[in-house]
Amino acid sequence: PDAALGPSDDPYRPVGYITGLAVSSSSRRKGVASALVDFCERKARAWGADGICLHVNRLNAPALRFYDSCGFAIVPDWLGFNNQRFLLYRSFVDEEPPAPPPPASTPRAEAAVAAS
Repeated sequence: PDAALGPSDDPYRPVGYITGLAVSSSSRRKGVASALVDFCERKARAWGADGICLHVNRLNAPALRFYDSCGFAIVPDWLGFNNQRFLLYRSFVDEEPPAPPPPASTPRAEAAVAAS
């Protein structure tokens, strides 16, 4: 009966949740965290989620800046966590899905391109 409802009309929309993401200090600023978030977002999309969320300690300014640069925003904590953490959310609704990564380069593929 409610088939006409769209995703934004449903109060119970599926979301992915990142339970933990950490990068060793020797691997920071090398794109590792961005690659991990990208993987989580792709997996959540594949599972049909409308967005993705996670909690971050309110005092972790570097993490808050990182997630802000990834498009996350602080939202009211509907998950009911304690007041020591912010809930961050990034919606996929009304957003073009990302392009798939380019195929891996192989000597055979490079030879085919060179021959053409």
